[in-house]
Amino acid sequence: MPGKMRPDFLIQKRIQKDNKFAVAEDYASKMAAISQVTHWFEGKQKFDFAETEKRSSEFIKQEMNSCNEELKIRRRTRLRNLYEAEAGSREFLFQFFGLSSCPVRKTEVQVHRRHSVEFSWVPVVLKFPGAQTGLLETVATRHLHSALYPVLLM
Repeated sequence: MPGKMRPDFLIQKRIQKDNKFAVAEDYASKMAAISQVTHWFEGKQKFDFAETEKRSSEFIKQEMNSCNEELKIRRRTRLRNLYEAEAGSREFLFQFFGLSSCPVRKTEVQVHRRHSVEFSWVPVVLKFPGAQTGLLETVATRHLHSALYPVLLM
């Protein structure tokens, strides 16, 4: 005689199967939520890295541009000071040798597109043997070596 089945055996079997499906479905929904959070976090991390990299490169570009501007300003200032010092020393030499016939006048010389530097032009009366007396020439003070020294050495 075969064993007798409990009257609610099939119902119990169905309840166990439904419970397994419910647990599996709960587990799947938790995994989906974790996957979504992980995906969001990874995307955020990559985006943050790219954003940080972009900000860093922009900061470096800005810093390099300001450094270039500062360097240009310093170079222009040094060049202006050099021209002024050179003009002063040339003027002194002209006056020392008695070659200056009138005060120095300032002329603008373009050094850079937007910035200019003052540069001295000195009217000079050159008197040396064999030349016409009172020959008036204009000599740029920065060309004193080439213009004046051959005259002084004669």
